[in-house]
Amino acid sequence: MKYLSKISLIIVLLLGLILPLFVGADVVISNIRVSNPRNGMIDLSWYTTQSSKGSVQYGLSADNLNFTMGYGAYDYDHKSVLTGLVKDKTYFYKITAEDASGHKVETYIQSFSTKNMTDNRRPTITEYKVLQTTANAVAITWTTDEITKGKITYWEMEQTKRSSVTYNSYVTSHINYIYKLKANTRYAAEVTAIDKDKNIETKYLVFTTSYGTQNGSNLAISNIKPLQLDVNRINDTSALLSWSTNYVTNSTIYYGTKSTSLNKKIVASATPKYEHEILLTNLTPNTTYYYKIVVEKGLYNKRVEATGHSFMTLPKQKNVTTIAQVAGDKIYSSTLDSDYDGYSDQEEIDHKYNPYGYGRTINEVLLRLNNPNSLESKQSAYLKNWLKNNLGAYSIGARDWAVLVNAYTYSGYSEQAIKQSIRFGGKTVHPSIPFAKWQYTSDYITYINR
Repeated sequence: MKYLSKISLIIVLLLGLILPLFVGADVVISNIRVSNPRNGMIDLSWYTTQSSKGSVQYGLSADNLNFTMGYGAYDYDHKSVLTGLVKDKTYFYKITAEDASGHKVETYIQSFSTKNMTDNRRPTITEYKVLQTTANAVAITWTTDEITKGKITYWEMEQTKRSSVTYNSYVTSHINYIYKLKANTRYAAEVTAIDKDKNIETKYLVFTTSYGTQNGSNLAISNIKPLQLDVNRINDTSALLSWSTNYVTNSTIYYGTKSTSLNKKIVASATPKYEHEILLTNLTPNTTYYYKIVVEKGLYNKRVEATGHSFMTLPKQKNVTTIAQVAGDKIYSSTLDSDYDGYSDQEEIDHKYNPYGYGRTINEVLLRLNNPNSLESKQSAYLKNWLKNNLGAYSIGARDWAVLVNAYTYSGYSEQAIKQSIRFGGKTVHPSIPFAKWQYTSDYITYINR
């Protein structure tokens, strides 16, 4: 009996040690391994003490893990491949594991380097095209999916003699100008891109020069808008300006509240183009702004200024969060006005605006985003460019994007609010409550600068 009692005691002690490992124990993530960096990818594996699924968040900043790789299978041994990586960078990541009961644990943020990442893939050349031809010159542009250098080889069609120009800076956005061409002549060109691992890609294109002789001395700025009050372009805190040039050029705008002190500067076109536009934000209501436009560094490398222009922002309206851009006069009668913006519901519906909140209906915004001349489309293009420079890669559905464009265009939500809304699932932008009210909520205050 004493012998059996000892065995029972040992069993009880062992169960006391083992059972906590299986009952109510947290998932433990261990044995994390990063290996085989190659061609913009790297293998990541880890082990969990319980069967779990999870995800890996990673990015170039510990404060902005903006890429996510989901791992949906329940298992103990986990293997994933992180993609979209760039060579010679340090990436930060964390792993989140979730057991069958929904309990989650995550690792501390860790890092890996792609310094020794092998690359045997050829670079991809996209958007290669002729921007402009004249009688004696051509502007050719292209982009690559990684930084490259290389050259353009060109020749007259049906001729064997070839010439070339090289570009030695490693970049992803490329433009090259070729001069001393023959007028009214058909040419072929070969664009060659070479990455840092000596992988090569080539694309071909054909162009024809025009008649006459040119040297760029007639570079001119035209079609400046708006030249008068235009509520589709100017409101109380922003103004959308645009202009054209007869040669592809870079473009910069200088502006201020005094004609003698244009102390603010924004690059409108960092890459050469014909059509230029810029959205000026954070302006003061009921104020005259003066500006000048400078175009330069394009085909023929000339420089021209357009000076003496101005616009006036609209007055800020009391008790109205945004200036509703609808047709007709304000309605001050007892007609139903669900969002209290001074326009009747029926009037807003007739003009495809949302009678229950700011801006347009989302279906109408979706349609207008397909029209490059619409205000919504122009605001969308500007916002995408801003997010590219300030957020990096992101993914968002078409309808959610329409909601954000509507908020940005009609309700005063800032670029930063849009950015944080994408990062945190809408916390800083409400689809029907205007910014003037939403900015005071706990969600907005918590997440706007997180």
